[in-house]
Amino acid sequence: MTDEKTSPASAPKKSKKVSTAKGGRLGVVLALMALLGLGGASYFGWQLNQQQAQSLQELKGLVLKQQRDASNSQGLEQTVQVLAEELRVQKQQSKALLSRVDSQHKRLQSLANTSREDWVLAEAEYLLRLANQRLLVERATQGAAALLVSVDSILRDIDYLDLLPVRDALGREMLALKVAGHVDREGIFLRLSALANQLQTLPLIVSATAREPVIASPSASDPEASVENLSFSASIGRNFWQAVGSFSDYIRITHEEQSVEPILSPEYHFYIKQNARLMVERAQLALMREEQSIFQGSLEQAEFWLNKFYRQNLEKEHLASELAALQELVITQDLPDISASQELLRAYIENMHGISPAAPTTTEVQ
Repeated sequence: MTDEKTSPASAPKKSKKVSTAKGGRLGVVLALMALLGLGGASYFGWQLNQQQAQSLQELKGLVLKQQRDASNSQGLEQTVQVLAEELRVQKQQSKALLSRVDSQHKRLQSLANTSREDWVLAEAEYLLRLANQRLLVERATQGAAALLVSVDSILRDIDYLDLLPVRDALGREMLALKVAGHVDREGIFLRLSALANQLQTLPLIVSATAREPVIASPSASDPEASVENLSFSASIGRNFWQAVGSFSDYIRITHEEQSVEPILSPEYHFYIKQNARLMVERAQLALMREEQSIFQGSLEQAEFWLNKFYRQNLEKEHLASELAALQELVITQDLPDISASQELLRAYIENMHGISPAAPTTTEVQ
């Protein structure tokens, strides 16, 4: 009986324990599921973050690639422009070369039909070119005028009406050369050279040397004068004047209104003559450069040195007059332009043979 009473009472207690155990297991399961869900969410978030980072890197690479493509496209455009410019220059150069070849071909064809008049006109053109060269380089108006006269004589003998403009230009140019005058630079240069050489040989002033007096010979009225007394008196006089001459190198007598000039020692003679020569040579250089003021100033300085340090004699007077005459010379010239006749004759020859000169180009052949 006891067993029957106690068994029903103990049955509910067991069910409560079972339900409690079931609830604990469910919580663990839920907790595990929550952990698994959290882990999955974290994993999913990490994957999403990695995908976003990868997408960002790809986007950056795409942007960099686009920038590189843009820079490459700009460089390509610049290269295309450079190539187009080079092609244009080469076309111009080839056009100029073709024009020159065509002109030379026409010249060669014209040489096959050359007549005597052609050779005469070529000679006249050469003389005109030579006249311009002599005027520009040598500045020789007389030589250029003589060449123009020869050309005018050649054209007069040909007697072509079409050459009248050339002869008219020649007449104006010859008159302009006459108006310009002529400066004999070669002659003036040689005169200066002779003057410089004379300054080297002309004696300088050393000191006021006294002259030895003339001892009178015994007169015929005194035939008894002895030769011994004559020789004795002559030796005394000679010794006296030699002593005076030696002292005169250190003593100079000047008037009150005159300036006192120092006596130069012999070692300064070389420098004085070299300076005088240097002034004349500087005048020669100014002559070739057409520097009028330097030319006259150099000659004035040479004249000053001549009057101050050189001994007075006839040669010094001649040199002083020569220096004064050279200072009055005009060594500058305003030269005219005599190229008009040459251009007209060249144009006539080219038109006669049907030759047109090659057009100038802005770019040179490389």
